[in-house]
This record gives sequence, structure tokens and C-alpha cells, in this order.
Amino acid sequence: MIRATRGLRTFSVSFRIRPFLRATHAYRGPTPVREGIDRCDALLADAGTPFWQSFILPMLAVLEAMDERLDAARAHLHEARLARREFAEAGAIATSWAALAAEVELLGGDLDRAESILTRACDSLRAVGEREWLATNSALLAEVLYRQGRFQEALQQSGEALGFAPPGHLTSLAVARRVRAKALAQAGELAEAISLASETITLLRETQVLDEQGEAYAALAEVQALAGFATDAEEAWDRALGFFERKGNRVSEARIRSMNLSRR
Repeated sequence: MIRATRGLRTFSVSFRIRPFLRATHAYRGPTPVREGIDRCDALLADAGTPFWQSFILPMLAVLEAMDERLDAARAHLHEARLARREFAEAGAIATSWAALAAEVELLGGDLDRAESILTRACDSLRAVGEREWLATNSALLAEVLYRQGRFQEALQQSGEALGFAPPGHLTSLAVARRVRAKALAQAGELAEAISLASETITLLRETQVLDEQGEAYAALAEVQALAGFATDAEEAWDRALGFFERKGNRVSEARIRSMNLSRR
């Protein structure tokens, strides 16, 4: 009877995880943004309870932010946060919720809010010794610092993220490496920056994470532009734009077009 009960619990958890995995694919994979939004909306019903829905809602929120639906994205983040309050562990908010909420704020252009979310999350994760999510959120914080023009802090933060990241953990390694490449370029370490940015693209080559591939090429373009390689930078900007267009990330498309034009 005990074994049967445990088996039912395992089946129940497995059943609940399936919508989360499908939502992750819609958010991270090659699924176009608007199709991903529709898919996540449908998966919310399959998730059942508000707690399980709280793991899908933040991914839906990022997709909505990519599609310039910032108010809806923030509303879904708030709903997810409320659903997780019944769990006292710091990880309920400081892990995936914080990472995805920060992505929404990066897309929305509120860098101060993104910094606040990630700083609190990293403090909580550091206190409990959770290194994997600390690597992810530290890498995202490095990106925020870089976009704020705090290049030296971004360099330091990206180094910390790389130190926390487990081997092969692409989610944190790709972000930390591309941010570090940009920060190194700002510090005049151009050869190292180009090498690191190129390595990041190689790291992602066999994946289908279109958005992250777009960011990797955008980082390479920025580094090459700072190094004075205008033709190579133009090609990398075009590659970045292509990935964002395939994903349907309208916000990042506009950002890349603006950055490219400003450097001409």
C-alpha cells in the first residue's frame, strides 16, 4: 500500500511537470512568441492548481513582454508570486520566478526594477548555498549592470556567475560569457572579448534557444564594433536580428535595429 501510494504521488508530480516542460519549450525553444503565448494559455488549464500554474505564468509573462504586452506580463508575474507565497522556502521566489521576472523588466526597459529583483534573489540564494540558480541570476544581474553602463561591475558580476555555474550549465554560462565579452571590450581587452563572444556562439550552436542565440550574436556585434571591425559587426547584427525575427521577439528586434543604427 505504501509503495502504491508513493507510485501515485510520483505519477501525480510527473503529470503536473509535463505542462511546465511544454511551457519551457514554448518560451525557450523555436516556437514563435505568439504561438507560445497561446500554448502557455492552454497549458494553464492542464496545470490544475494555482501553485503549478505559478511555474507557467512567468514564462507566459516573458513571451508577452517580447510581444510588447508589458502590463499583462507584470500581472501574470504578480499572480505567480501570490500563488507561491504559501511556501516559506526562499527558493520559491528567488529561483525561476526572479529570473523570469527580471527578463520581463529587461524587455520592458526597467533596469532598476530588474536589478532590485535579482539582487534580492542572489542574496537569498547565497544565504542557502543554492549555486545553480545563483549562477543564473548572477549572470542576468551582470547583463542588467552592463545595460546600465556599469561596465566594471558587470565584469566582476559575470566572473562571479561563471564561478558559480556548474559545468555544462548553458543557461548561466551563455549569459555570463556574452556579458563578460562585452564588458572586456569596454575595458579595452578586445582580443579576449572577441574570442569569448565567438566561443559563446559556438556553445549555443547545437541548441534551439533562438532568443539566447540572438543575444550572443548581438554581443559579438557590439564587441566587433568596439574593436573597429565594422563589416564583421554588421554581419553579426544581421544574424542577431534574424534570430529575434524567427522567435517573434519584437522588443529585441527593435533594440537591435536601434543599436545597429546608432553605431553607423
